[in-house]
Amino acid sequence: MKAMHHHDHPAATETRRALFITDIDGTLLHEGGSLVQPGLDTLKDALRTRPHGVLWGVATGRRLALVQEAFQTHGLPAPDVVMPSVGTEIHHALDGSSPDLGWANHLAHDWDADAVREAIRRVPGLTPQAARSQGRFKVSFHVTTAEFSLARLDEALQPWSAHAHAFVTRGTHLDILPRRASKGQAIEWFARHANVPSTRIVVAGDSGNDLDMLARFPAIVVGNHSDELLPLRNKPSIYFSPKPATLGVLDGLRHVGLLSPPEHPAEA
Repeated sequence: MKAMHHHDHPAATETRRALFITDIDGTLLHEGGSLVQPGLDTLKDALRTRPHGVLWGVATGRRLALVQEAFQTHGLPAPDVVMPSVGTEIHHALDGSSPDLGWANHLAHDWDADAVREAIRRVPGLTPQAARSQGRFKVSFHVTTAEFSLARLDEALQPWSAHAHAFVTRGTHLDILPRRASKGQAIEWFARHANVPSTRIVVAGDSGNDLDMLARFPAIVVGNHSDELLPLRNKPSIYFSPKPATLGVLDGLRHVGLLSPPEHPAEA
């Protein structure tokens, strides 16, 4: 990315370039997939009428096909970027026609999903997730019994400790990714190429796989968040909304002054 010189035309500055990224389940949408989504119409209007230069997208544990399903079901406005499978992919189009190949090359460095899978095969309390939930850069398990311990996992992952990282979401899902992959790092990669300064990025989330992005940028944590996010309580860059999911996102956007959605009596 070339540095801006004084004689360059400051187009990016004039448009007040910014980026809003939200998790989907339990954040953008209320859990359970109901078609009744309090606050969603207001949020969709705010996204549709967002100022020129404000980009928006999702970073989610869902694979791309399930992201597309959510957008179709709820009539969400077209995103500028989609980061499915916990940020292990970046797509510049919802239909998957424009994957970020540079990001994939970046993640491939010193990574072997099959070897990682083999390394933790004998850790007790884990069951592999379905093949469709696995990815080139994502090894996923269900945490099935109380036998599971992070200490045992760390021990099994020892040979991979420099190249992989693991996290548990809502106590039930374990994802192991390349060290270079996470929602936060995917957002940084996209923002750098889109010329969005990190101070002009706002993220919203509710659970463990959001921890990384919430800690890196100005953030909104919704009221229905899991205990995994409690360590962020004292970070001044993070707004903890008392409201759940979509309503918390709206509340947070008003608090940080991005998109400025109108107050709406139908949200209660």
